[in-house]
Amino acid sequence: MKIGIFGILVGSIAGILLTSVPATAVDDSVVLETVRYIPLPGRPTRMDYVDIDPKAKRLYIAHLGDGSVLAFDIARQRILKDIRDIPGVHGVIADSQSGTVFATATRTDTLVEIDGNRLRVTARVPAGHHPDGLAYDPSNERVFVSDETGRTVTVIDSRHARRIATIPMGGEVGNTRFDPVSGLVFSAVQTRDEIAVIDPGTLRIARRISVEKGCFPHGLLPDPSGRIIFVACQKERVLLGVEIENGRVAFRSGVGRDPDVLALDPVRSRIFVGSESGLVSIFVRTKSGWHKAGSQFVALRAHTVAVDPVSGLVYFPLQNIRNRPVLRVMRVLERTGG
Repeated sequence: MKIGIFGILVGSIAGILLTSVPATAVDDSVVLETVRYIPLPGRPTRMDYVDIDPKAKRLYIAHLGDGSVLAFDIARQRILKDIRDIPGVHGVIADSQSGTVFATATRTDTLVEIDGNRLRVTARVPAGHHPDGLAYDPSNERVFVSDETGRTVTVIDSRHARRIATIPMGGEVGNTRFDPVSGLVFSAVQTRDEIAVIDPGTLRIARRISVEKGCFPHGLLPDPSGRIIFVACQKERVLLGVEIENGRVAFRSGVGRDPDVLALDPVRSRIFVGSESGLVSIFVRTKSGWHKAGSQFVALRAHTVAVDPVSGLVYFPLQNIRNRPVLRVMRVLERTGG
């Protein structure tokens, strides 16, 4: 295997970062341990959403500040390509069935379609005003786009690369997620402190779930059981577990300041909550339900996170470590005894 310039730099940067980036655990039934640091191409600018295609063994990273999507081989632990010309990229999501990757280009108000095999842009579709988060419904082959400032969710037919609906939300939109269990789409209406439940068949809001006043819901994650939707409240710095059926708050726990992306490890029943403050919160599910098992400082602006369901490795793209972007790869260690 050719090592290349990025491989040469891994050892030297890792040696510096192991001592320069603290990882102080607050709760310690589980902790995160660094496996490696991988230098990323581009400038030390903001990273945003990430997604893993477990079938293709790929991690996709939205390098917002550089206007590109990074394709990373999680099997060989190396960068495959820096896919350019996606201005202001925020959201990124991969369809394992087709291998297609979707990304939102906020500066051009478009949804960008990427061929995952050739790693090249194949289509651009108008997607409202300030498209951000993404959800993908594989059964209907539709992409649901959070139009943050446009206060809508834009629906795009991925088969024909065309917009088919615009759903008014009545407020500023945060993250949007598809739940494979219920087949519903959930969208955080931040300025209304609500979760809109969208029927992907009718492309209408079926109902709204109110959350705590002042929550400002942003990050969303459906529980694998299909009974709970996890909600990250940006202003309150808490994670809520809201029952989908009746809107009751079944779970509430503090997280880092400005929580953002939520990532699920379905195999090991773990949830990771990234935050702008750099504090990452880890939740695990036991027979008695979900509970907080650890909080750990990873790095400033460790707000976006992805988990490989096969290996259990946790990925944090970090925008600026010693004046360059770095991918920090970590694993979970469980502590036993007192």
